[in-house]
Amino acid sequence: MFTDGRSKKVVFLAHCLLNQNAISDGTAVYPSAFQGLIRFFLDNDVGIVQLPCPELCCLGLDRGNVLGAQSPVTVENTRIRAAMGAPGPARRLTALVDHVMLQVEEYHRHGFHIVALIGANRSPCCGVETTSVQNRELSGQGLRLTLNTLLLKAVAEGLKAAPLLEILPPQVFAVGISALQEKPGVYTDQRGEKAIGVRRYLPMCLAFDHRVMDFSGLVPFLKRMDEIFASPAEIGTW
Repeated sequence: MFTDGRSKKVVFLAHCLLNQNAISDGTAVYPSAFQGLIRFFLDNDVGIVQLPCPELCCLGLDRGNVLGAQSPVTVENTRIRAAMGAPGPARRLTALVDHVMLQVEEYHRHGFHIVALIGANRSPCCGVETTSVQNRELSGQGLRLTLNTLLLKAVAEGLKAAPLLEILPPQVFAVGISALQEKPGVYTDQRGEKAIGVRRYLPMCLAFDHRVMDFSGLVPFLKRMDEIFASPAEIGTW
């Protein structure tokens, strides 16, 4: 199946990279799109999937603030990020996520290579390494494009992007777990010696709100997970 002229390679791009007209007021850097980026993928026979713009679909083109361009970008982005957590936008965002996940799962199920998922740093919703929080551009906050703790990386083998999790207040912690996978690697055998072989891996992504907790708060959880993985038969007693 699918042995025709297609490359079976796709990349998921943040909406504004293909359409600068959708970006919040005062933040467009090109008249239409990032042409160099688009040309790169087309020259390498990679199909482009445009992700929906969560802010446009949930808040409108003006993001609910006709004076948004008069504020510093990170200040307006922080406001937008907070507005996306309201019940109405959150429900619409969930529907968008379901639509995206259907596409990702279908490509993955039929053996297509998902080359990457590319976001836009500083964005209140699509920043990968940084986003706008507390009126500043901060790192480590991650993407908020997906809700309901959907883990995009879990279904897209080889995806070169940050795992996507969403924390919905009053929650402060979210967990995404993928399907069990077998991969070659170096591991410690029962004798305590290094060995090379195929082992089973369970990809997991943890996201937490840095405003409420730090990594030390996750240590008890991680230790408990180690105990369960060491004696998985325990699960049957729950």
